[in-house]
Amino acid sequence: MPSNQPDQPKTVAERRRAHLITSAARVFSRLGYAYTAMADVAAEAGVAVGTIYNYFPSKRDLLEATAEDYIIAPLREIVANPPASEMEFLVAIIENRLNLGLKDAGRFVTMVNELQRDPALRRRYAEKSLGPILRDLEDYVRQRMEDGTFREFDPASLVRAVGGMFVGFVLITRMEGDKTPVDVSDPARVARAMAELVLDGLRCR
Repeated sequence: MPSNQPDQPKTVAERRRAHLITSAARVFSRLGYAYTAMADVAAEAGVAVGTIYNYFPSKRDLLEATAEDYIIAPLREIVANPPASEMEFLVAIIENRLNLGLKDAGRFVTMVNELQRDPALRRRYAEKSLGPILRDLEDYVRQRMEDGTFREFDPASLVRAVGGMFVGFVLITRMEGDKTPVDVSDPARVARAMAELVLDGLRCR
């Protein structure tokens, strides 16, 4: 099952870049993006400030890379190597998103908030990262419609509706805190229940 951690890098440069992203994610979550200086990230990573600029020209570029690695890359891995069945494919995606939202919420909320606050960054992220993965998911749905597995829907609307379902689930259960009646300690079980609900409406009768 793909995790919400960046892939293990291979070269020294890749390992250094991944380390900087992980360090930035921790600091952004702890201090907030607006209150984070590159010096804070450097101290967390144990490197000189100049080292960060060798990889990321600005704090905005560092945030964008962090969002890409934590939010989009795990989805891209699932889509690139999908499980054989529609059920397991959807379970993998939903469980991954639930793990991100429930177990790594600080990083997720920080990144999403900043993407919303910065129109230029949001547009660039939507074009470079979010748009391609949404189109890949739309293609997956479209293929299942063509082979008769799924009923006819608008793929673009369907992908966004399903995505909104588990984002909303995360937000509601987090607002409820320990008072939520949902057992969120087992994301795999919750993901399977949600996948069954979605597929029940999608499959051809």
